[in-house]
Amino acid sequence: MIKLSNSDGRFIVRLLEQRRAAVLEMMQRPPDDQACKAQSGELRHLDAVLTQIKAELPQITDPEIAEAVELVASL
Repeated sequence: MIKLSNSDGRFIVRLLEQRRAAVLEMMQRPPDDQACKAQSGELRHLDAVLTQIKAELPQITDPEIAEAVELVASL
């Protein structure tokens, strides 16, 4: 397993969450059984990976620090 730095982990989480949102959006379109199965599988995989990465990241409890992290991440 690869050990990510905190900043790398947060960046990857952000990218995976964006992909997850895109998959959820695709799943709201008229269903195609084959595509729906593939998207469901990808969604389960994304959830599993996100859970693992988030478990390794330290939690930011101070709201001001969390705001600063979000601001810097958005630049």
